[in-house]
Amino acid sequence: MLDGNDLKSVRKNAGISQTDMAKKLDCDRRTIINYEQGVCEPKASQLFRWLSACKIDLKPLASQLQAMKNSTFILLTVAYFTPDIMMSSYVAILGLFLVFGIFRRSSSITFTAIILLLTNLLEYASFQILVNFLAGLENKTAWHSSSIFLSQSLLSIFALMILINQKRIIKCTFLHSWKSSYSYSLVLTMTFAYFTALTAAAAVELILNRQYAFKSFNFIYTYYESFVYFGWAVVIATLITMSCEDVKSLK
Repeated sequence: MLDGNDLKSVRKNAGISQTDMAKKLDCDRRTIINYEQGVCEPKASQLFRWLSACKIDLKPLASQLQAMKNSTFILLTVAYFTPDIMMSSYVAILGLFLVFGIFRRSSSITFTAIILLLTNLLEYASFQILVNFLAGLENKTAWHSSSIFLSQSLLSIFALMILINQKRIIKCTFLHSWKSSYSYSLVLTMTFAYFTALTAAAAVELILNRQYAFKSFNFIYTYYESFVYFGWAVVIATLITMSCEDVKSLK
C-alpha cells in the first residue's frame, strides 16, 4: 500500500500544492501534512480522490485492495472452520438425521445415522488416543505417524462391512418393523469405500514421503481434510435425499 512518502511524491509530480490538495479532498492543509508525514492514513475514499487528482491509474490499486479483501476473507474463513468445528458440525448434523429417522420410524435413515455417528466418534477417539501416544514417543518414525491414517482406514472398513450387510443386521434389530428403503445404500457404501481408500493412500504417501524421501508423493496427504470434507458432503447430501423421499412417500 501507499505510505506518506508515496502520497507526497505523486502530489509533487502532479504539480499540486498541499493547499490545492486540501481543497480537492475537502479538508485542511494540516490533514494533508499529517497524511504525508505518516501521522495518520487517509480513508479509502480520500485516497482514491488523491490519486485521481494526481492522474494516477487506479486499476492496480483497486486490484490490490480486492486481493487484500479476498485474503482477509480466506484467512478468517480458514481460522473459523477448523477441523474440530467441522467435525462437531458434521456429528451434529448426523444427530439431527438420527432424530428425524426415529421420528419418521425409518429404519434405513436411523440405521445409517447410527453407523455414521458411531464410526466418526470412534475415529475421533482413536485419533486423540494415537496423537497423545505419539506425542510422548521419542523415536517416532513415519510408520508410527501413519498408524493414525491406518486406524481410520480400519474403522472405515468396519463401517463399510456393516453398510453392505445392513439388510441382514436390520432384520435382527427392533428396526425391522419400521419402513425401509435401500435405494441409496450403494451410494453410502461407495462413499465409505472412498474413505477407506483415502485413508490408506494418505498413510502410504506419508511413509513414502518421510521414510523414503519421495517428496512428490504428498498430494492426498496435503489435502486430506478437503477430501474428507468432500466425502462428508456426499453423505449429508445422500441423507437429505433419503429424508426428502421419506417425506414425499406420505403424500
